[in-house]
Amino acid sequence: MKALTLLITSSLLWAALSGTAQSAEQKNDDVAIIIGNKTYEDKDIPEVSFALNDAKAMRSFVKDVLKIRDENIIYLENATQAKMQTAFGSRNNHRGKAFQYVKPHVSNLYVFYSGHGLPGQHDDKSYLLPVDAEIETADINGYPTDVLYQNLAQVDAKSVTVFLDACFSGNSQGGALITRASGAQILPNATPVPQKKGLTVITAASKDQLASWDEENKHGLFTEYLLRALYGEADTDKNGEIKLEEVSNYLNEEMRYKARRTYNRDQIPTIMGDEEQVLAMSEDGKFPTRPEIIEDTPAINTSAFDLTPVEENMFAVKNANVRALPNVRSAKVAMLNKGEPIHVAAKVTDLPWYAVESGDEIIGYVFADLLGEEKEIATEEENRAIRELKARLEKLEEQTRLSSQDILPAPPNNDEKSVEVVERVPNQPDWSNPYDRITKTLKSMGALLAKQNFIEKTPEINGTTSFNYNWIRIDADRCKISASVSLQQRAALNKTIRVQDHQISANFWNELNQKKRIIQLRNAHGEIIKKITLFSYGPFSFKDRADRKKFKTKAHHLLSLCPTPRHVSNDDINPSVYNTSPVMRDRPQRPPAPPFKRPPPPPQQRRY
Repeated sequence: MKALTLLITSSLLWAALSGTAQSAEQKNDDVAIIIGNKTYEDKDIPEVSFALNDAKAMRSFVKDVLKIRDENIIYLENATQAKMQTAFGSRNNHRGKAFQYVKPHVSNLYVFYSGHGLPGQHDDKSYLLPVDAEIETADINGYPTDVLYQNLAQVDAKSVTVFLDACFSGNSQGGALITRASGAQILPNATPVPQKKGLTVITAASKDQLASWDEENKHGLFTEYLLRALYGEADTDKNGEIKLEEVSNYLNEEMRYKARRTYNRDQIPTIMGDEEQVLAMSEDGKFPTRPEIIEDTPAINTSAFDLTPVEENMFAVKNANVRALPNVRSAKVAMLNKGEPIHVAAKVTDLPWYAVESGDEIIGYVFADLLGEEKEIATEEENRAIRELKARLEKLEEQTRLSSQDILPAPPNNDEKSVEVVERVPNQPDWSNPYDRITKTLKSMGALLAKQNFIEKTPEINGTTSFNYNWIRIDADRCKISASVSLQQRAALNKTIRVQDHQISANFWNELNQKKRIIQLRNAHGEIIKKITLFSYGPFSFKDRADRKKFKTKAHHLLSLCPTPRHVSNDDINPSVYNTSPVMRDRPQRPPAPPFKRPPPPPQQRRY
């Protein structure tokens, strides 16, 4: 009898506990509407490569962190205008699914959109672009952002939070949206957000900026850093709560720096709402681990195209996209890094595209100009720095080259029956001439400086230290190198950013001093946790000591070539450096222009 009583009591207790746990799990009445618009029906609209990845990652966030039930998540991939109006309502009727699903004054509503945005061509409004919209009639079949905000303001939710990973400048990372128009940029007026308590709006960029992509993580740049913030990286005070102010600071520091570092452009998020609003909370003092999103691989169609066998190994001459179809509008299935080998199975007949394969199956198509037969060893960063330096040096040479086109020859002899015309040949460098030797040496020294840029991360304080030569110029006439240098230190623990940005220059007609500089990184307690050593020669700094030695050797070579300025006295010259007596040296002369003969004007005919 006692055993029976104990069994009944245990069963009732277990039922009570199970009911309590079940009710606690279902207590969350929050609602989320998530839209990812990747592929558009209008072939003139480029796809948003990572829109579906963004939507899937946000769906995982609202389930894992915000604990929203599946039945309260409205998830739309490639939403049409009708589906967007069903979700948010129209201008004449605000009672969409957002209004239906929300429990008045209890539910928190979260809205996320990743896709194209567009300015109206006939008004000053901005629009979200459904996949069945057309560019020329976006103000008719787009979804206006002012209607979105007005309808959400009429939802009786406890709070409404909107995340928009879209820009409204008419451009996108995948290409321009407004192509059949003049070069003038159409910018919409800022969409007014209703002044309602609890309404928060965060957009990826300002109205005249581009919403960039994070190619490495396969997300929109805004979505990637927003999720990093909401999964705990923005919780700088470690109190387990991530407020709007913390998200704003994180995006303005990390996302903005990433856009400038990767694409050399500004991307500043637009944030409106109560800074004290809590957007995410930890569970038992820890935030959930962010799950990895597995991207769907589109099927590769080879039967629809005439293929000519190639069967050859090639290399990517630069970063190359692998597409599902042989056109730039198709889905990107993979990326080849510069120098990466790939097997080319065939070429698409009459089209400049290769079918590439991995293992025994074709994985996609690559534009033919992006593949070559030789692998280049230099990295893309080094090649870009060298190309920029070479372009600047060529421009400088063009500006400083002597011109003899304005020197008129002697008057022609009209008695001559034939005239010899000599074609002028451009000046070729003469390395036996000191001036050309100075130019060549300064170019090689500038290339050494361009290699010194670096970024070092310090995980202990979640900070970075970066050093950059922003530009480098040479002046062969003055035997001089000028440069702009920036040193930036970022420490996330105390939110400090130290930036040193200044211009430096040096002439190489005399010896320069060399020294070693140590940059100390400290934690919040002032303890030194890392040291970075820079080696200096004059005003120029080097990360690599061997590069400084090469630079110094070339500078010593210039000592015997560079002329001493007339304003410098003999006492300023160090005889031990030149290994000569302290006398003034003549300035090397540029090579003279080759002889030039200009044909005489045609003889004047007499008028009768």
